[in-house]
Amino acid sequence: MQRPSLGSNIERLLVSVKRLEGGLRSAGLPPVLARLPVCWLAWHYCAMIDGKTARISRIGGRLRRWLAAMRRIDGKPAARTELIDLDQSMWRDLEATRLALWELRGICLDVCQLFSRIGYASARLQRKQDAFLRAVDTALALIHALQQAMTEHDSTALVLLRQMEAGPLPLPLADAAVPS
Repeated sequence: MQRPSLGSNIERLLVSVKRLEGGLRSAGLPPVLARLPVCWLAWHYCAMIDGKTARISRIGGRLRRWLAAMRRIDGKPAARTELIDLDQSMWRDLEATRLALWELRGICLDVCQLFSRIGYASARLQRKQDAFLRAVDTALALIHALQQAMTEHDSTALVLLRQMEAGPLPLPLADAAVPS
């Protein structure tokens, strides 16, 4: 049995609330009061998106610190062979985070589009969406930069380790006599 997508669930909720608004208007409530359920739902969504924006901003801060640490490590010759992600698990974790953030970004755009489709426009909702998208886009850029830094670090570290394992290179014999 296939589960309905989050977008379709949200759309059904918005349609139900819009239908409730129509019922309240037909019952004689003024349009301002009949619109309250839609306004409350938008307010609730704004509060929820605020929390997500704050969490994603904290994730972005962690990613920024990790990237700075990777760059510090690469700047110290003695530490260049440390923290090698041989099994690519950290890279894959970052990729999973990137995909989850990308999906959340799409959901946010869809939800705001659904609100406008039922005729609801709000400057607050737009500001919250913009802040969320900025936080997600920043985190996505940091993930990309961190993945690149890790890949470069690992490549350099492996080359250095192979060179260390091979030992010192023999010196060329420049003055060796060549038999004639």
